Amino acid sequence: MKIQTLAIAALVVSSPAIAIAGCCEHHEPSEVFQGAHAIGEYRITAVETIDTPGGSLFTRHTAELNRGLKGDAPHELVFETPGGRRGGLVELSSLGLDLSVGDDCILHLRQDAAGSWRPVPFRTLKNRGTPNEKKALRTYFHNGARGKMPKLSDTTLFQENSGVPGSRITSTGYFENGSIPYRHIVCDTGAPIPCVVDIDPTKLPVGIDVNGALAIVQDALDAWSEVSSLKFKIEGTASLGVAASTILSTDGKIRIQLHDNHGAIPDIATLGIGGSRISVPGHYGIEGSGGTLAGRTFLRLPQGHVVLNHRAPSMANVVNFAEVLTHEIGHALGLTHSSENSAETAPLLKDAAMYYSSHQDGRGADIRGYDEDRIRFGYPLNTPPFSTDRILRAVIATSGNPKAANAAPTGVGIDRISVTGGDVQGTPVTVALHPTTDPSMFSLSGNTISYTSPGSYSELLNLTPDQIANGEYYHRALFSLSDGVNKSALCFFNITGYHRDSSPSDGLPNTWLQGFFGVMTVGAVGSAHHPLSDPDKDGLDNRTERYLGTSPIDPKSGPAKLTFNPATRTLTLDPVRFAPYVIEASANLGTWSTRTMVTTFSPPAGMSIPVTGDAGQSQMFYRARVAP
Repeated sequence: MKIQTLAIAALVVSSPAIAIAGCCEHHEPSEVFQGAHAIGEYRITAVETIDTPGGSLFTRHTAELNRGLKGDAPHELVFETPGGRRGGLVELSSLGLDLSVGDDCILHLRQDAAGSWRPVPFRTLKNRGTPNEKKALRTYFHNGARGKMPKLSDTTLFQENSGVPGSRITSTGYFENGSIPYRHIVCDTGAPIPCVVDIDPTKLPVGIDVNGALAIVQDALDAWSEVSSLKFKIEGTASLGVAASTILSTDGKIRIQLHDNHGAIPDIATLGIGGSRISVPGHYGIEGSGGTLAGRTFLRLPQGHVVLNHRAPSMANVVNFAEVLTHEIGHALGLTHSSENSAETAPLLKDAAMYYSSHQDGRGADIRGYDEDRIRFGYPLNTPPFSTDRILRAVIATSGNPKAANAAPTGVGIDRISVTGGDVQGTPVTVALHPTTDPSMFSLSGNTISYTSPGSYSELLNLTPDQIANGEYYHRALFSLSDGVNKSALCFFNITGYHRDSSPSDGLPNTWLQGFFGVMTVGAVGSAHHPLSDPDKDGLDNRTERYLGTSPIDPKSGPAKLTFNPATRTLTLDPVRFAPYVIEASANLGTWSTRTMVTTFSPPAGMSIPVTGDAGQSQMFYRARVAP
């Protein structure tokens, strides 16, 4: 199991006399120059990632002064920034600095009351290029940063698309890990991303109550969904009890906290933060875990957060409040900044909602041309296919079985699964195994993935539910679905344990039969312990009960229960843990279409599945079936 953390993007407001952190209200370079206590050109001599007792990462930089450009810049500088990489833990932050040993950079510095120096975020410029180009930038700052800033060697626009410039920060305009961007996959099924809003009515802008705040949240979400495949559903309000930015979860939700009562934001200059902290199974860190869109692979974001700073004076203005909220939701969706240059010359980058500084021009919950282009890059109208993760306790032959039929048992739910999935556009899909899958154990035929055990394992090799939920497995295949243009997010087929069977043809393990029926062999057709019998009359035969891990003699152990609320147009599924459910809809009980697939790895609880897209139908039927 690998752990990854993605956090934190921020939007802040400042004056030249206040330390800048995160994104900031726009100031001319000369104003920023005046706000710095010292400025110098430094060479990075060491970079080290450190982990804190709380599990977060920060990066410690050591730098030596090349030339002082303002004030009494220290000759040696040691400073720390959020984020970094350490083993299997990754934490990305827009407050961090992408600096390597040997880099020369211009640092704007401020000194705190204790005498410690630190760089002002978003005011660090790498000084690259020819000796004359580097000298020109030093001279510009030495003379007070007046006039036009010399062209920087790092101002290349990434990935221009149909006249819309790309981000200056990353190659895609998204948070990236090794150049691979992050995205949510919930909307690939046509389902909305669930959102929970934490509101303190006493910390809202002047004249805004709870209903007004929810309306602003909806407007900010709509700004992103109206131009992309994104959908959102506000589940309601809740007091989270902690800062939203500290919550680790894989539930797919975005938690929007309209206050900073828990101190996630260190000063009144910071207007808000947004991003995601992630602790997830290892395959989330594999290219394609977030899908492949027109050839570009993504990593998966399993949740997001937003925290707004009610203490910042400008946040008392409802229009500014809405602008900042829209920006931070962009970060929760995976977007980073369009630019972090106060002297930005590309109008579309400077006008973007994702520009590093707030505009405070009355725009409110609005996005612009750059933002529309980038959000459709990660959430295109032609959505990728979808499927779901699968697990299997394989049935294998007992060792030393003298029968001629000592081959391993075969059959769906015994040594193989049938991959089920869909595509919102209705495009036919094909299944493919990921290259990391071991071909000696897993093979693909059509949409069936078969497993061949490499050994005769003991039945003691069975993972607990908590181990399975934590991503542990004995053997794994990764697979995806393709519609010819896009590929689904990678899904896993995990072997999580073994059952032994001395009669391979029946596929019902010896210990399973002994435990439930007191016999070691299957019975005749019609007997309680025949593979196709359903002794507890719950609609599931014995083979299916064994596959799902439910009891064949207790009707309360399964199957799932599906209910529909016509007022909210929401299905509620009470699932069996780890079971893969296909939710299907039909207007006539004849033709069924897949709406989504769900598998819960958490202890079973009611799962809400919105079906608002069917509101125009005079009648609709829904069913939940277990994928074989």
